[in-house]
Amino acid sequence: MTTTSAAARVINRRGTEIRIGQTWADNSPTRDPIRHFTITDLEATYGNVQAVCHITHGIDRITGEKVSLDRVVRIDIDRMHPTRTGYRLTSPDES
Repeated sequence: MTTTSAAARVINRRGTEIRIGQTWADNSPTRDPIRHFTITDLEATYGNVQAVCHITHGIDRITGEKVSLDRVVRIDIDRMHPTRTGYRLTSPDES
């Protein structure tokens, strides 16, 4: 059973607050371009919460130029924390 819109905010197991409207970026040292995305929804499936994210753009690692990207992905909220292979919060939500 899938439940859409689990809540407007959740806290993952590392204590990071995840809210709809926040902007995050990929910390992966190998992913190119560096993805930037906005959380548009939170979905709960069997007790596991995923952030529904709209990837807005990327930054090319070599040139530093903005690369146009436009797609939706789902990311487990427990991966959203500032580590080498996680994600970093770039701006809080607008509310």
